[in-house]
Amino acid sequence: MQEKLQKLCFKFPRHCVESKEEMRDFVETIVENPPIVNLSGFVVVNRSLQTSLISAMVTYLVVLIQLKMSTDPDSDESNKNSTELD
Repeated sequence: MQEKLQKLCFKFPRHCVESKEEMRDFVETIVENPPIVNLSGFVVVNRSLQTSLISAMVTYLVVLIQLKMSTDPDSDESNKNSTELD
């Protein structure tokens, strides 16, 4: 993201020196002090939390699909047919 902001800074016209300086200062400030978002002090919201949540959701969906497949009466018949062919 820092690189994108720096490229954006170079796209400013030459006569906007003040804007370039402000953008550079902003990028430096963000790099030195990254923003921290938390939920009432309970948990910090970052990429690690997002990865954990997505992982838990995918695992939950896989378990639900496996349970659905094991309780589905049509899947029992297809399993019997496949074992009879072997």
